[in-house]
This record gives sequence, C-alpha cells and structure tokens, in this order.
Amino acid sequence: TLHGLDPGLRSITGPEMDRLIHPDDLPRVHAMIDQLKAEGRGMLEFRIVRPDGSLRWHRATAQRVLTDDAATRASRFIGTVLDVTREREMLDRLRHSVEHMRVAEDIGRFGLWEVDIRDRVVRMSEGMRRLSRLPSEAPLSISLDDFYAMLQPQDRAEMMESHRRAFELGEHITYDRQWILQDGSVRWHRSYGKPEHRDGRPWRILGASMDVTERKELELSLAAARVRAEAGTVAKSEFLAN
Repeated sequence: TLHGLDPGLRSITGPEMDRLIHPDDLPRVHAMIDQLKAEGRGMLEFRIVRPDGSLRWHRATAQRVLTDDAATRASRFIGTVLDVTREREMLDRLRHSVEHMRVAEDIGRFGLWEVDIRDRVVRMSEGMRRLSRLPSEAPLSISLDDFYAMLQPQDRAEMMESHRRAFELGEHITYDRQWILQDGSVRWHRSYGKPEHRDGRPWRILGASMDVTERKELELSLAAARVRAEAGTVAKSEFLAN
C-alpha cells in the first residue's frame, strides 16, 4: 500500500520498481544500489509516482546481510521504507517561511533578536546581523558577555540596565537609540522587546529592531529648522519692537 499497489502483492521486480520512481530521482536510486553493493549499507530519500498519479516521498534504508551458507557466503539486502511526504512538506514550508522572513527583513530593514538570561546567550536573525553591520560569517548566536563587550561603554551600561529592568520589573523595552556599529557607522535603531518568564523566573527577552536612521535624521532636521524659524521670528519681533 505504501506504493499505491495492490495490497495482496508480495513482490515487485526491479523494472517495475523503476517505473514507480520519479524519473528525476531514478539515477540517484541506482547510485544508492551501487553504494549498497560496494559498502554494504545506504540511505536515500526519493520520490515515487503512484499509479493514481499522486507523488510521495520515501526514505529507504538498507544493508547487506550475509547468508548462513558458509560455502558461498552469498549476501542479500534487507531494509525499510518510510513514507516521509508529510515531513518533507513541513520542511519545505519551513524553508519557504525562512526565505519569506529573510526577504521581509531585507525590505523592511528590521531584525529579530532574543536575549536568553538563563543560558546567557543572545540569538539574532540574519536580518539583525545585517542591521548590526556584522560580517556575513558572524555567528547568529553569541554569549551575552561577548555581546555586551561589542558595545561602546555608554551603550553597554544602558543596554544592561534595560535588560535588568525588563527581567526584574517586567518592563517592555522600547526606545529609539543611536548606535555605533561594528563597522564604525552610526545608525538609529528603533527597538521593542518583551520579557518572558518560565516557572516564575526570568527567562528571555524577545524583540525586534528596525533601522530608522533616515527617518530620525529627517525628524531632527525638521526640528532644527523649526527652532531656527522660531528664533528668526523672535529676533524679527524684537527688531520691530525697537
């Protein structure tokens, strides 16, 4: 029934099996058979096309077993076949979700992060790594102490204090802050974080950060222009008053 064949069928020939295997996977199946003959064991995931046209993923594992015939020491192969279609579909959805998140982070210029106080580890998404201007080969998980060491002294003190207040007081993290990043650039990040507890004890902070540099620079520029305009108005009023 695994192959969609008659349940009463007890054997199948090699050519009949080949006709069930997806044409694109057939060379890999034959290569696994050659590996079995050479090494005595093998494992492969491949697709089959059932007689009703449905496509299924199978995982086959086999190994050589020597017979008890001491004269010939002939061998045969025994193995198992599992239907892993659902597992493959779940992995495909997960890969698609990861790719969609990667694209979203790229377009939205944001990143996700987690501060695990129990394991003293900081985990970040690829988007957060890019946002932090870290090298592409930099790990996505680093110790909390190493993370603090990466920050400028003033930034480090404020970050540690925000983490303390989040864990001890349950405060959410929310701020716009200018950071000196690892490549020396200065960027504005808007960050939000929510503390979580497990078994009544501090556990982690889950958060997100967004690059808002252009927006903040525009806001600061408009604010400066407004101050200059107000100062000009006051100066003009004083001039006319005299």
